[in-house]
Amino acid sequence: MSKINTSESGQSIVEFAFIIPLLILILVGIFEFGLIFHTQLTLNNVSRDAARMESIGKDSDTIYDEFDLTVTFEDANKARGSKVTAYVTESYTITTPFLAQLFSDPIELESTTVMRVE
Repeated sequence: MSKINTSESGQSIVEFAFIIPLLILILVGIFEFGLIFHTQLTLNNVSRDAARMESIGKDSDTIYDEFDLTVTFEDANKARGSKVTAYVTESYTITTPFLAQLFSDPIELESTTVMRVE
C-alpha cells in the first residue's frame, strides 16, 4: 500500500487569507470611528466655548467662522441670568473608500450647550 501524504504546511496561509480581509475591515472601522468621535468632541468644545463667550458678553462669531454655529438668547436684552444656547452642526464624510460606499450620505454631527448669561 502506498502512503498518503498528510502534509498541512499550506493550511495556515489559506486560513490567514480568508481572515485578513475581515481583520482589515474591523481595523479600518475602528480608525474611522475614532475620526468621527474626534470631530464630535471638537463640536462639543466649540459649542461650549461659544456659549461661554456669549454668556460673558463677547462675540463668538468672529472666532468660529468655519463652523455652522447658531447662538440664541432666551431674552433679547441679554439680561443677567437668562439662558444663551450655542448650537453647532457639521457634516462628516467618511474617508475610507469601502466604508464610504456603505454610508453614502454624510453623517450629521451636532452639539448644543446652554449657559446662563453672567
